[in-house]
Order: sequence, then structure tokens, then C-alpha cells
Amino acid sequence: MKKFISILLILVMILSMAACGSGEKEETTKAEEKTETTAAAKDEETQASTQAAQEEETTINEEGEQLHEIYLLENRQALQGLISPKRLVNRSGLYKALPDTTKDSILVGITTLNMTSSWFADLEMGATDYFDQIDAIEYSAVVNERDDSKALAQLDTFVSLGCDQVMGYVQAQSLPNFADVCVNTYNIPYISMAVADDPYVPVVTCVAAGEFEMGWKVGCYVGESLINTQWEEGEVITSTILYGVPGGTISDSKNCGMIAGMIYGSRTARGEEWIKEDAMLVAYNYIQEIIANGACYVKEIDLDIVGVASDSSATTDSALPGAEDMVTLAPDQDMMFANNDFMAIAGIIALQQAGKEIGKDVFVWACSDGSAPAREYLKTGELYCTGVNSSYGMSKGCAQLIDMIWLQGYDASDMPIHTLVPAAVVTAEN
Repeated sequence: MKKFISILLILVMILSMAACGSGEKEETTKAEEKTETTAAAKDEETQASTQAAQEEETTINEEGEQLHEIYLLENRQALQGLISPKRLVNRSGLYKALPDTTKDSILVGITTLNMTSSWFADLEMGATDYFDQIDAIEYSAVVNERDDSKALAQLDTFVSLGCDQVMGYVQAQSLPNFADVCVNTYNIPYISMAVADDPYVPVVTCVAAGEFEMGWKVGCYVGESLINTQWEEGEVITSTILYGVPGGTISDSKNCGMIAGMIYGSRTARGEEWIKEDAMLVAYNYIQEIIANGACYVKEIDLDIVGVASDSSATTDSALPGAEDMVTLAPDQDMMFANNDFMAIAGIIALQQAGKEIGKDVFVWACSDGSAPAREYLKTGELYCTGVNSSYGMSKGCAQLIDMIWLQGYDASDMPIHTLVPAAVVTAEN
């Protein structure tokens, strides 16, 4: 009970946030000794616990539980944050290098993708602001620049500094290997802010927003409140997407969620019977079409997506050229939606430069992040809606969890693979 209350407190704290030094040689030697003395026992323990969990998963399938096709897909690139019911396993036996006792002081290594994006800058700041208030916690922060080899090399640096704990963000596709090296090679626990799909990845937990669920929540709102009120049944809605990176886990998952939500929100509001999983699978297939062709026609809601703009930096400045291209491609489009609200602002600027009246000629909305600039556009009605995704709050939640584990003795051995921030829609009204 204590554990679940603590997890809930972390989530509540996260939501409220949404509106290393000397002795290198000595510490390195201690880390090496720890590796040598625990390796054999750890390997045996890990193999046994993983085998037991996999047997539990297999038993569930053999008992004939009928899982929806969406949960059985091998390619889960567009479903980040979605865990199949068959994978809700007990993780208490999985080796995560958690401490046996508390310590008087600790050193935390923090890694993040970049500092050019305000979202990732806030991700680092949320943790450092929390740690700065606690004398017993010091930290070393680095930027991996989306470079997997650099992120792994930074682990060597963390070891040489004597770091007790690592937290942060590496690319989702790199997370399993990064966590494995951190935990099973260096015996340092890792808390991720990117989402792991596999519950056997040896992270303590992933304190993050589920990208698919963010898109789903906002998409449902748009489907019911916008699509069903602005266009008649059967009327074609022309749209473009400020997508992010087609084929990238985060971008695909957000956009898959948005399309699935629009389908479900619109059709159920019009009296049709849909289950969430059916809408998810339909949207998943549309995402594959978008990745292959750069366009698709969503027949369920007559949504004609005629173009997508790619942008890996996901800032207003970086997204503006792509937004301008989308306006040129479809000057009379009805809707433009975006991976995040920084990109949506770029869309608003591009459309206004073309003489369009936002909220009348065309509607613009985003999946996330609920940023301060976006809230100003919400107030004017130029941004229809966005979602919650506070990197500052989530990072502060990670920092609080580290405090609880190392200084207060909290048992994190059976935390779920995901400690997700509940998705929410942000509008001018709220």
C-alpha cells in the first residue's frame, strides 16, 4: 500500500508542475569491486526472474485470453506507451541495481537529448531545481545529442565520477541497450524519461507521458467537438500535418493517437459503436500509409491528409519552413494539426502570412505540450487545443523518486514499467 500511495503522490506532484567531483579513482574502484562481487549472483537472479515472467506471459496466452490484434503487433513503433495486457508482469525479480540500504549522500548522472529545444532544457531543469534544494544530492548533467555511442560513452564518465544513479532521456529505440549497459554492466540503476515498450527492460520505471495516449486524448476531443460541429457528415476535410519525423517512435505514436482519437470521438458521438482498440488498429494502418506515401485518406471521418512536414527539432523556428510548404501545397486546407504546440505555432504563423483567418478559414491544434507560448494562442482562439506534456514536471517527479529511493529507503523493486502522466486536453476554457 505504501508503494502505490507513493507512486500516486509522484503523479499528483507531476500534474501540479504542469500549468559529480573529487574522489574519482576511489569511487571507480568501488564500482569495479561491486561489479565483480555481484555479477554472478545478479546473472542467475536475472535469468530466473525473466524466465518466470515469460512463463507467466505464455500461460496467459495458452489459457485462451483473446487479445485484440493491436496488442499482438510485432512492429509497435507507432504505439509508444501502449502495453499489451499480456505484458503486465511482476517486475520485482528483475535486476535493476537498486540499493540495499539508504545513503547519506548520492551523485546523480543526468542525460538528455539536447538543450536547443525548450522541452529538453526544461527536462534537465526540473531535476536540477529539485536536487539544488537537497544538500545530500549532487548531480552531473550531460547532453547526448541523439547520439547512441555518445550516450554510452557518457556512462563511462558517470562511472568515473562515482555516480550512484542515472536518469534522463535517450532515444526510445536505444533505451533497452542503454539501460542494460547501465544496470547490468555498471550496476547503476536507471530511471528513464523515454518510454520502454518491453517490461523486461531493466529500468526502475519510465516516468513519462505516453505519446499514443496524449494523441488519443486530444484526438477524441477534436473528433467530437470540432469535426462533428464544423463539417457535415460526408463532407471532405482537407488537412496537413506538421508531423515531426515519419518513422520516428515519438512522432508516429502521437500522430497515430490523434488519428485514432478523431475516428473514435467523431464516430461514437454520432451514435456508432466503436471500441478503442478498433480505432487504434485502423489508425495504425493509416500511419504506415503516411510513412510510405506522405499522405492518406481517413475514410471513417472523410479526412484527406494531403501532406506531412518533417522536422526533427520540433521547435517553432525549425518547423516554419515545413509549415510554409504545407500552406503552399494546400492553400485551402481546413485543418492543420501538429506533433507539439511549438510546431502548431509555426503553422499559425505560416497560415496568417498567407492571409488565412485561424478559427474560421482553417483550424490549428496540437497533441502537446501545453507550453506557455501555446497558452497565449489558446486565449486568442488561434490554437484550438493542445495536450499536457510537462517535461519539467516529469523530470521533477524522477528527482523526487530518486530522493525517496536513496535517502528515504523507498522500495522501488516492483514499480511498473510505466509511471505515466495522465493525458489531458488543454483548451482556452481550462
